[in-house]
Amino acid sequence: MGRTCVSCGALLPITARSHATTCSAACRVAKHRGARRSAQSSVGGEHGSTSRVRSVAMRYGITQASAVALLATAMCQICGTRAPGDSTWHVDHCHSTGAVRGLLCRPCNLGLGMFRDDPDRLRAAAEYLEKDHSAQPWVAA
Repeated sequence: MGRTCVSCGALLPITARSHATTCSAACRVAKHRGARRSAQSSVGGEHGSTSRVRSVAMRYGITQASAVALLATAMCQICGTRAPGDSTWHVDHCHSTGAVRGLLCRPCNLGLGMFRDDPDRLRAAAEYLEKDHSAQPWVAA
């Protein structure tokens, strides 16, 4: 008896590669959707999936317990939003030491990146924004 598709149960063709577990592209998509759902439900929520926890822990050199605690905050450490701005939260970390600082939404993460994580540039930008620009000759009265 031949091998069967893990998604639909159909027999895999004899020409299927030895590592193939699905019979078609549609079954591959269904298999991955099912795996993603089960991982998410096992920990509770999209941002707490076991694969995301493992990935964050390994990438940033922290324990899985620390990764769970970090991802559970589910709030941007700069603006306080509870919406990540895209599919997932961004783990902010120091690029010189690798130390994890917290979670950021996409806009705040991009903003820090554009200012090259430089506090002096960020302070100068804040001062510029707070400055009264009405006296500039190019500002319409």
